[in-house]
Amino acid sequence: MRPRDIWSLRHATRAGFVAGLAALLLWPVYSVTQGPVGPLFMAALAVTAFCGVSILFITAVDLATVRRDRSILPARIFDLALGALLAIPAGAALASLVQ
Repeated sequence: MRPRDIWSLRHATRAGFVAGLAALLLWPVYSVTQGPVGPLFMAALAVTAFCGVSILFITAVDLATVRRDRSILPARIFDLALGALLAIPAGAALASLVQ
């Protein structure tokens, strides 16, 4: 079994979407009652940020190692934008909660 069979762009996107949605749903509850929901909210943010960083990493490795024609470039730009959209806000929110 290859590593890309275990964790791929598809897996990272799905997990990141679910974790990001969970973080968005937990955010209002956390802002009102910061006690019991705090660890769940932080875990959802951490998983979202991890998925975003892994999307960025997988895409960067693919761009650096695989030669393809220019028709795949818009998809890779979308992957980079999606990875940044997941990683940056979730990472910033997690960093502000940890401090």
